[in-house]
Amino acid sequence: MPSKVVTANAEHLTSGGFIVVSRRLTLTCALLAIFCLSLGQKRARGQSITYSGSITRNGSAVNSGFVIVGTFKPSFNPLNNFQFENEYSYDGAGNYCTCDSKYSRGVSDGTFTPIGTGTFTALGTFSGSGLNLSNSGQQIWMWAFDSTNPDTANTLAVATSASWVTGNNPLTITSSQASGFAWGSNNGSAIALEFHFDIPEPSSCVLGGFALPALFIRRRRNVATG
Repeated sequence: MPSKVVTANAEHLTSGGFIVVSRRLTLTCALLAIFCLSLGQKRARGQSITYSGSITRNGSAVNSGFVIVGTFKPSFNPLNNFQFENEYSYDGAGNYCTCDSKYSRGVSDGTFTPIGTGTFTALGTFSGSGLNLSNSGQQIWMWAFDSTNPDTANTLAVATSASWVTGNNPLTITSSQASGFAWGSNNGSAIALEFHFDIPEPSSCVLGGFALPALFIRRRRNVATG
């Protein structure tokens, strides 16, 4: 008789122990789910980036302009003259275009990833913000245009700074920090826009042979002085 009682108690303990273990596993899974959810929310929030400053054209403030920041894909170097012009001065079929910057095509084909939606200028000044969801360590570039529609702009600037790099901490960008230019230049604390001179395709280089050296010198000077 006593042995039956012991057996019954043992079965009861085993059953009770299973319930305890089961509850602990359920609690552990719930905690892991909460942790993963919070981690995902942190990543989704991204890096907060704010940018402000002013832009000029021929020394005057640019009203009704547009400014936006973002990153180029790793394989694209905006400081490479021909790589830049091939993306922003030719259409999708390889036909040479003039004047406009083809900014939207660079976004649609993944060459440039905007951070936020951009901002318009008022009396030459701008202030905007966005969330960076890309990887850390990428160079941030600022586009500035003399039109609210980038693709119809006649003058523009593409600027950066050594401190404009994606990361985990909030970042504040100002036009006075700009020190490197794929296009444009400094004008005091402002960024000066320049007319978008297109570099002709190789077959037409003979016709523009006298103008190209001056263009290359000007482009290099902009980069060197940044």
